Amino acid sequence: MTSLLYEDIAARLATLIEQGTFAPGARLPGLRKLSRQFSVSIGTVVSACALLEAQGLLIAQPRSGHYVADRLSEEPARPEVGTPADGPALIQGQEQVLALVQAHNDPALLPFGAAVPDASFLPVAALERSAARVRRTQRNRVADYDFPPGAWPRPAASSARTRSSSPAVVRRRWC
Repeated sequence: MTSLLYEDIAARLATLIEQGTFAPGARLPGLRKLSRQFSVSIGTVVSACALLEAQGLLIAQPRSGHYVADRLSEEPARPEVGTPADGPALIQGQEQVLALVQAHNDPALLPFGAAVPDASFLPVAALERSAARVRRTQRNRVADYDFPPGAWPRPAASSARTRSSSPAVVRRRWC
């Protein structure tokens, strides 16, 4: 059975990868360069790279090219399946507290439960801008609030406009 041209190119590239010519994580030459090296069209090289990508040998990075995939030398071990207990078991709280204290004192463990991020990671400036915007909004709402008679003086808008850069500014006076 004869194989297609792009399958031959893919097999030749896979052989180069397996021989170590292209190390894991290495960038393959560009499509045009590969097409000149193998004396085939760019479409054939694209199909060969797509086949190798489907097989997991290559990783395509947009606007960057094709890279050799970092493959693990062996498949990770599957977890062991335990047998369920015959019945409920009594758990003593003291044992769990003791295990927690011992784990807390272990210098090899990092307690993420009590982690506090550095202040440089917090969006302090954005939070300050947002709080200032809320304060301005609240101040404007208080000025426009219609207070009950005798509770607070109500601002009355005059019909005279101020001579400022914005013609829509209305001068307010207190009754």
